[in-house]
Amino acid sequence: MHSFRIADLCINVHGNNEYILKRMKDYSIQPVKCAVNVKIEHCDSINLPENSYIIDENGTLNWGSKANGEKGFYAFKKMPVTEEIADLLDTDEDWENAIISLLNSDIYKDREIDPIHAIAFDLVGTVFRNHILFHDGIVIHASSIIHDGKGVIFSAPSGTGKSTHVKMWERYKGAAVINDDTPPVRVIDGKPIVYGSPWSGSSDKNQNGKAPLEAIFILEQAPHNSVCRLDNQEAVIRLMPRLFLPYFCDKLMELALKNFENIISLVPVYLLKCRPDKEAMDLAYQCIDNKKM
Repeated sequence: MHSFRIADLCINVHGNNEYILKRMKDYSIQPVKCAVNVKIEHCDSINLPENSYIIDENGTLNWGSKANGEKGFYAFKKMPVTEEIADLLDTDEDWENAIISLLNSDIYKDREIDPIHAIAFDLVGTVFRNHILFHDGIVIHASSIIHDGKGVIFSAPSGTGKSTHVKMWERYKGAAVINDDTPPVRVIDGKPIVYGSPWSGSSDKNQNGKAPLEAIFILEQAPHNSVCRLDNQEAVIRLMPRLFLPYFCDKLMELALKNFENIISLVPVYLLKCRPDKEAMDLAYQCIDNKKM
């Protein structure tokens, strides 16, 4: 058993999957009793549970709701060509106990990293991002930094220049990236906190840290730099597409949206129309430094 603390939540992973342990090593703690337990097992074949419905999440992950009065969910992916179940996530309704089943296969034997193990790592992240909903939190598709002990989030569609903007904060302000792709945010004692986590996209830039969340910036490409604070309604409209939301369950969706609305009621959200230059960074910095707008 291996224990990890992420966003001040403890997770036990049962099973010696070296890829997962390597990716999560910076969050490792001494083994303790945790509310969340994820068991990883390897199987020669994987059968799906009976379901009440199945939905396809953007062609990448199939979700099911358990049938016959059993509460909980499952998600799975299929092998290319053979259509065998490659991996299966089976979890209870509170996302506290989960089993990840991985198919034994030699289809990827020539690859340095078996993508099935990478998928398993992502599925542990799926457990985390759904469990955090029960602890006043949510995961946002964004890049987050710590500057002078304050947390700042920059969100934008891919290709907008988010990485370029964050690199300028690192270069000119000495900021540090806490999570470059999917930072978790929780409200604790009425204060929003942004955290690092091991799930940080292709860049894999993250650190095991946290900071009070001072501001959220939504970046939009423009010929001239400008910034304005959004009201809550506009913030919801612009940030909703950047959230990791549990579309497969109405109850979880309600919880996720409640957490999100709580966060933006406590944190100013700005629209930063910008070019990829230092002036845009300075505009964002002034909002935080002067608490204006």
